[in-house]
Amino acid sequence: MEKNEEYPNIFSAEVDNNSPKDELQELLQTLEQRSYWNGGKFVKYDGFWIPLEILRPTLSTQKYFKAKDSDIILASFPKSGTTWLKALTFSIANRNIYATIDQNPLLITHPQEVVPCLEFNLYLNKENPDLQHFSNPRIFSTHIPFKSLPDSIRESECKIIYVCRNPLDQFISERQFVLENKIQNDTVLPLKLEESFDMFCQGIQVTGPVWDHTLGYWNVYLKNPEKVLFLKYEDLKHDITFYLKKIAEFLGCPFSLEEENQGVTEQISKLCSFENLKNLDVNKTGYFTGVMKNSSFFRKGEVGDWTNYLTPAMAERFKNIMESKMEGSEKDAVPLEFDEAFDMLCDGILPFGPFWDHMLGYWNAHLKSPEKVLFLKYEDLKEDITFYIKKIAEFLGCPFSLEEEKQGLIEQISKLCSFETLKNLEVNKTGYHIGVLKRSSFFRKGEIGDWTNYLTPAMAERFQKIMESKMEGSGLMFSI
Repeated sequence: MEKNEEYPNIFSAEVDNNSPKDELQELLQTLEQRSYWNGGKFVKYDGFWIPLEILRPTLSTQKYFKAKDSDIILASFPKSGTTWLKALTFSIANRNIYATIDQNPLLITHPQEVVPCLEFNLYLNKENPDLQHFSNPRIFSTHIPFKSLPDSIRESECKIIYVCRNPLDQFISERQFVLENKIQNDTVLPLKLEESFDMFCQGIQVTGPVWDHTLGYWNVYLKNPEKVLFLKYEDLKHDITFYLKKIAEFLGCPFSLEEENQGVTEQISKLCSFENLKNLDVNKTGYFTGVMKNSSFFRKGEVGDWTNYLTPAMAERFKNIMESKMEGSEKDAVPLEFDEAFDMLCDGILPFGPFWDHMLGYWNAHLKSPEKVLFLKYEDLKEDITFYIKKIAEFLGCPFSLEEEKQGLIEQISKLCSFETLKNLEVNKTGYHIGVLKRSSFFRKGEIGDWTNYLTPAMAERFQKIMESKMEGSGLMFSI
């Protein structure tokens, strides 16, 4: 398939900006402009850099796009996992439309076409395209920074999912993407890697600086997590099943227990895996918007690939820049009031929650296969540690011998592993675990019923009723 010349080269030097030319030219006279490392013209609009050819589509997007409350907007810095997020979100949101995974349009259509980009696609050749034919929920993508999004996106009830990536990997991915597609000014040779990296460190990239772009969505996520879901590419790679569920819950269409039992999450995960998408015929041949090879959207998808291109000194330089730019960003995360945090607990919103689903999952597995899963209660361990040390040993297939019991080995282990002993060991009183968590924080009180010092009887009764409802028929219950 040959390139379609109907579309302008989005990084080229010349293009018809489709008027109103006078207004556009007046605006251009006020904007900082410079050449990108590939020779294309860049302009700095509203604090971020974009190819000159994307200025008019960006303005049109801001002016004409009207978000619906049911819309889903996938936002990202370019080459940060956008294509993957499109496939995942489309499959999650539309899983009830297609009877089987074999009917998913992604098998015959590129993710970039299934979920079109506002400024780089829909508004690229039309100032005000008709979007009425899109079925609900409409899913669109954008690379526009949050502060510059159309008012209707920021002010409506539509959902935004943002994905970011290690900027070093992103830089290499973008550079390879541009070079492979020869998206450049044909009269100018691309700058060398070192010179391109200098521009990267200055924040000169498509919709850059990357730190401003990321922080914009991060800060909104902290203030309004029901509006923005903030994801990291590396986290998706690490545990895609967990984040499939997280995305579905955020969109208000969580997977049912029946769907999980039927393996729907695994089917979507497999369909949308990097290797599967890369090897589909539709993604191996042809061009997107007449310029970019479909295959170029699936290069490696690896975490840490930047180490094959950049020197340690370059990485250290950028690390220092990022630390400076991101300084204080975590301080913006103001903890909720205690009552609000408790409301989230009651809604099941906590790490790896809901609490009841997590516990019931292991409880049911224990009932079905007690030789596979040993189910313990903290309170029981506190009441009779000797009994449960023996029980754990028997479960593991290494029961204590009579001689070991006579030698007091069980008591020795009990004493060594007691809360007080572990808490007072020097190694557990100082330092950090994984560089973030204080080791001492793992040993606070360890008391049963300490909640009574913090929660009201009404709060306890509320949660008791929730637990009774969730645990009904399971045979498992905690007395509160």
